[in-house]
Amino acid sequence: MAGACARLACGVVLMHTRGRPGEWKYLPDLPRDAVVQLVLQELAERLEQAGDAGVVRSRILLDPGVGFGKAFEAHYPLLSG
Repeated sequence: MAGACARLACGVVLMHTRGRPGEWKYLPDLPRDAVVQLVLQELAERLEQAGDAGVVRSRILLDPGVGFGKAFEAHYPLLSG
């Protein structure tokens, strides 16, 4: 997908998520003190992959994926961090 976006010079939203929707209720909770670092690390990896595929950085939006595979309690440190 990243290669197609690079060729078409379109905008891209890279969102953090854990697993697939059917798996979310079975995922272990993330430690409150680790959620921000985990999301930053995984988004950085996706950002690098998109850049390696040729997607221009100014066309990329990063989304922390509030609610996507994260427990409700993880939202507070994620939003504040």
